[in-house]
Amino acid sequence: MDDFTPKPEKVLKGLLDCLGGRARALTVGIDRSRRGAPGYAITPFGLVLGDTTYRQMSDSLAHAGSEPPLVATAAHALGHLRHSTLFNDVGKLKDLSIALISILEDERVERRIGAELPGVRGVLARQFDPEYASALIGVEGALARIACALNRRENLFDDLLCEKALLALDRLEEPGVTFDDVRAAGSPIANDLGQLRYRFDRSRYEVWPPYRDDNSVLWSDKRAEDQVHEAVSTQREPPNRPPPPDETVQERKFIYDEWDHAQAHYLPGHVVVHESVSRRVDQAQGRIRFSPAVSQQSRRSERHRRGRRRYFSEAGDAVDLDRAIARSVDLACGIPPDERVHEVRLRFRTRFGVLLLLDASESANDRIPGTYSTVLDHERRALRHLATLLAGEATPFGVYSFQSDTREHVTVRMHKGLADRWGPAIAEDIHAIRAHKSTRMGAAIRHMATAAGRLTERTLLIVLTDGEPSDVDASDPDYLVEDARRATEELRTLGFAVLCLKIGSAGRKACERIFGRAGVVHSEADRLQASLVTLVRSIRTESE
Repeated sequence: MDDFTPKPEKVLKGLLDCLGGRARALTVGIDRSRRGAPGYAITPFGLVLGDTTYRQMSDSLAHAGSEPPLVATAAHALGHLRHSTLFNDVGKLKDLSIALISILEDERVERRIGAELPGVRGVLARQFDPEYASALIGVEGALARIACALNRRENLFDDLLCEKALLALDRLEEPGVTFDDVRAAGSPIANDLGQLRYRFDRSRYEVWPPYRDDNSVLWSDKRAEDQVHEAVSTQREPPNRPPPPDETVQERKFIYDEWDHAQAHYLPGHVVVHESVSRRVDQAQGRIRFSPAVSQQSRRSERHRRGRRRYFSEAGDAVDLDRAIARSVDLACGIPPDERVHEVRLRFRTRFGVLLLLDASESANDRIPGTYSTVLDHERRALRHLATLLAGEATPFGVYSFQSDTREHVTVRMHKGLADRWGPAIAEDIHAIRAHKSTRMGAAIRHMATAAGRLTERTLLIVLTDGEPSDVDASDPDYLVEDARRATEELRTLGFAVLCLKIGSAGRKACERIFGRAGVVHSEADRLQASLVTLVRSIRTESE
């Protein structure tokens, strides 16, 4: 980002002053300690941007078309500051109830601010994508569809919960409505949603659409109080701070053969792969302790000795009889019961692992037609969704990106190894991926066999790319395509499963030549979530 790109805090401050008429002295702060935290926080003094959100806004401001989301953010914040009762008592509300009541309050204040400020309602409406909401799965999908239906003021999805939310919000538009009324209207809907036995994890829940805040200002818990303190104490970083240290801790070189389809033989030692590791990821992450793949008899012995890891939740694999009886006794005695009566079993999954390989060549910077997003934006979003899923299911996985500059310098960057723990530092490192140079895909695919090592018995490789391979020293357009196809066949011979998530419409034929028609999941810009659902099914099929 150059010196002429506006800063997010200045843009948001100007929008708050413009929309609010300077009625209040609002500020926009940056909290560098909120690394990896989703969204941003509203406080009585303005906004607090987390480090990840600040970086995303900074990147988007470097491109055209990023203004409407920032306008929506400012309008949403003003809506809460003008019309919401802040820091309400959580009481005995569960996390799912808090999330749903917050959605109702978000829409209520947005309707009021939209009536006060002409044009704001249309800006807010453009932030909702009904197709994206319909493709989401689980409790996040149900909440997204409710939010989308409320914004559109109609039941787009023919969903009973959406219909109930619409009726509830119609009653909340009457004069004199308080937050207690919002709470009373949302609790029955949240109870109905809970009956579907969805598992809701607050720590992984991200508010959608992303222009909305994390709703901590609505509730009087420690998190909200911390946000207020951070808003008061946040200071801008000194301008003369020292430059960040070099992030590359080490580089290793690997030499691979390359397939010459014209001569029908390998070129021995033809390609040099340079593997680098991010220092901040290497220093911040612990290691997962799991055994290498061993014989069937050893696995049975280990499973018998260690058993299964389990915990209890409101929804799960089976009802625990002791906990169910204890709940009934508590109810009979008038004591608030522990609703976590379902047992969730987690098997030790050392037999199967996943490698995610991202194409970070210059073509990933291309803007997808009809959108303001690049191919790289969608690749990073897909990586984030897949990583969250795999981490939640305790599946070992690694994340790599690659680019090339002739056969002498194919760069493969390790963002997360199979034995590394997923965490905010890795998520931030993935967000910092920049695309440039060329795409020598075959060498990167071969290197994944080296990266997998012997940590897992079976490995699934998923390549995220936008098109066909190319490099400045390869004049034959079929040369690198055939080499990548040969590399894919080599890995499958070694027992790997290889799939491709194809982003965009270009390069479709080349990807199908490399991975086979059945090995490619095509994803257009507006159907990314649906493509990820297909990919997740493939992952679970391979892991069984």
